Order: sequence, then structure tokens, then C-alpha cells
Amino acid sequence: MTWVLLKSLDDHVLFLCSNMDMEDSRKCYSTSTACCCAADMGLERGCLFYTLLEDQSLYTFELEDNATTVIMPCLQLPNPWFPPTWIMMPTTENRHMDGKRKKITDFLVSQDTTETSIGEENMSRLNNSVDELEALKRWDFLTQFDITVEIARFLHPVDYIHFRLTCKENSAILPALNRVWVSKRATTTTYISPWLISIFEDNGDNVCNMIDPMHGNEKYLMILSDHLLVGATIRFSKDGWLLLSNGKKTVFCYNPFTREMIRLPDLPDNYVLGGMSFSSIPTSRNCSVIAISNWFEISGYNEINFLVTRPGKSATYWDVYDFDYEDYTEDNFMPCINNPIFYNGAFYCLDYNGMLGVFSMKSFPSWTVLSKSLKQFGGFYPSYLVECDEKLLLVTLGQSGTSVDVYRLDDLEMVWVKLNSLGKHALFISNTSSFSAVAPRSCMENKIYFPRLYGERILYYSLDTCRYHCVGSDQHSLQDFHNTKERFSCTWIEPRLS
Repeated sequence: MTWVLLKSLDDHVLFLCSNMDMEDSRKCYSTSTACCCAADMGLERGCLFYTLLEDQSLYTFELEDNATTVIMPCLQLPNPWFPPTWIMMPTTENRHMDGKRKKITDFLVSQDTTETSIGEENMSRLNNSVDELEALKRWDFLTQFDITVEIARFLHPVDYIHFRLTCKENSAILPALNRVWVSKRATTTTYISPWLISIFEDNGDNVCNMIDPMHGNEKYLMILSDHLLVGATIRFSKDGWLLLSNGKKTVFCYNPFTREMIRLPDLPDNYVLGGMSFSSIPTSRNCSVIAISNWFEISGYNEINFLVTRPGKSATYWDVYDFDYEDYTEDNFMPCINNPIFYNGAFYCLDYNGMLGVFSMKSFPSWTVLSKSLKQFGGFYPSYLVECDEKLLLVTLGQSGTSVDVYRLDDLEMVWVKLNSLGKHALFISNTSSFSAVAPRSCMENKIYFPRLYGERILYYSLDTCRYHCVGSDQHSLQDFHNTKERFSCTWIEPRLS
């Protein structure tokens, strides 16, 4: 008589509707549920179809991929419109369609081991040029090994990956990236964009899959060996490091590029993890890791809790700081699932009503909820905090992404000021981590990238066109999130490879 977490629905498909109690709008209850066999109905296996309150869309959640897709807008319903319900239609048809899901490995880019050779035309030109041949002879003392290694030393890590995979000879000469010395000059003078990263299990291996929007959705694949990564959940990302949890107590920092891991103390009992964050690189002596736990949600207590530890000081426990709501605001502060942002020496948190809270540890731990003038955004749709050019920005989305607005926090008046342009910057936002970056290419300027895919391409929003586009396919545009898939197990990571 216990609940067991499922990772697959096998050949089943589930259907769920949640409708609001007409007598008490604060209560909602499930009015209809259904289950059927995917093969018998010709549906994709392992999915949950569902609707949301006050939302005119149909969603599907894929359990094995941990992803949600908005599949059908119903925007032309008359007013007042009534909540939907599921009914099972009798049928004698049996399609017996293949319900098997496509393996993730089918989408991963394999190494290109094609041998390269000099064309006959180029060889004839070379042979016809005595001067060029004489010049080449002066470099005869350099072997192919020397030349390849010398070139690789001055390449940015991303270009190093490309160079290593151009032919079998380069792959044999050059070691994998995590074992190579990388030029600091190449790393610090080259702009690159954050990558979309996910960790999953495939055929017994822990696989780290990263997608690079700068190079047209190029994918990088790494096999990770540490057993702690099995079933782990990504909580936060910053400076090339991931903050992950496994189970109810285990928390650790992990760098997928260097394979370095830092174990944190086990979480204390009776706390439910909300947003998590850390202030700086976990190897730094000044790094602080925080976790938010909202006791009002789980026990009815009118307080918010901050759990703090410092990995750089080999901490063995978490400090817990409790703050009562009535001491700071008339309303309960309900932290969003989106992560706090470390800005100006403090952690800034957004709640579902649009209020902004600040947790500071400069002199002594304090918690402040800023002026109610900030309470102007509804919590029904997502919003994200991100630091850009030493300013705190807020990105808000409308229903199904129909609108995207960007605001800057005025540090003097503590009010949000709407922005119409990001200039040369690009934003990369997700529930677990949000970054800004100087656009490495002009085509990436003034754009907001999401952990969403349209087909196999990353989705982004252009503040110039006010439309959604796909990386590598600018001609195609969308006005909202319909027919796009959001991967909850993904986050953005800054590829700090040196």
C-alpha cells in the first residue's frame, strides 16, 4: 500500500481532465479519467493527455522523455465555454500501429570517421608548382602529429571537437577533450553560447547529451560513469557546473566537462525542495548553495525556509533559516519553481503573484519582500529571472507563449521597466537556469532561447519579428508554443571547458 514512481507506461495511454468547483473556485477536482491500449487505438505509447484549468489547449506528457507538448489550440470556443471531459468511443477498429518509441540514440550525432584525401585535381596543381613543393620541403621536419597537435592547441574547445572529428588520423592523434590542455587565450577571447544539456540512462549507461544552438543544433554526446548520476535530477546550472539531487536527501555538484564532483551534506528531514541555486563556482571558498522549502505548502505553517551550505568549507550540515510571512508581507510568498538568481550579493526570488523577495547573508541572514508595486504579473503563466549586463531582467510569457515581455529592474525605484530590445545580447531561459550572453553571431542577437524543440530544432523568440523561430530554419515561424515540446529534464549550461 505505497506509491511507486513509474518511469514508463508501457503500451498504455492515460487521459485526465481537471475542472473547477463552481461553488468554490479555490477547489478543483478531477472529473474524468481514462486509460486505453496505445496499439489498439493507434496512439503513441506511454503518454498522458491532459487539460489545464482556464486554459483552452490540449497537452500531452511523455513519461519516458519527461517532456510536454502543446498539441491542439481551442481558441475559438464560444463564451462562456465549459470545461472539457473525456469519453471513450466504442470501436471495432484495431490499427496495431507500432507503439515503440524511437530510441534517443537515433537522434544523437555519431563521430564522423570518414577518411579525407586530397583530390586528384589539387594534387596535379601541387605537382605543377615547383615553388610550392620547395616551400613544403622546408617543413619536412614537422610530422603530421606535430602539425595536428600544434593547430589544436590554439583552437577553442568547440572548434577542437570539430577538428578532432574531421578524420580518423586526427581522432587517433588528439585525446578526448577532458584530457587535453586547452589554450586559455582561445577560451577567453571567443564568445560561445550556452548549450542545452540533459542526462539520461540508455542501455545501462549514463548519457550526457548537449545541443549547441550556435552551430545549428549540433549535438555532443558523453558517457558518464558515476553511479550517483543514475536517476539524478538537475536543479541548477552555473559556470559550467550542475547542481543535482538524487532521492530526498542526496545533493551534489557536478562538472560534466571535467568530471569533477563535490558531495554536499545530506538534506535534513521534513523539508521539501523548491528552487535551488549557488552563488559562484562550487570550488570557490566563497560559494554558498541555497535551497528553498515552503512549509505553508506541506504543513500549513505560515513560513518560508532557506537551507544554506558552503561546499568550499567542507560543510557537514545545512544551516536552516526560518522567516514568518506575517513579518514581511500581508500575503503568503509562494516561490516559483524557477530558480533564484544571485544578484548584487543576494539571492532574488520570484513568487507566483509577481512579488520579488531577497534573501541576503551579507551581515546576517535576512529576508525581504520588495514593494507591492512589483506585484503586477499573474502566476498562471511562466516567468523567469535572469542577469544581463549587470542588470536583473524579468521575462514573462502569456498563455502558451502567445506573448513575450522583457523587463529590467530599476534598482533605485525598485520597479520593473519594460525593454524593447536586448541589444547584442541573447537570453537562454529555463526553469532550472537562465543565462544571458553576448551573441557570438549577429544572427543570435536580440533573441530568447527556450528548452523547447520544434521537431529536432531548438525554439527561440525574436524581439525583432515578435515571432518564434527554429535554430537553422529562420524561414519557418510560429506565433505560440503549439506543436512544440518542452523538455523538463533539460537545462542550459555554460560550456566552460578549460
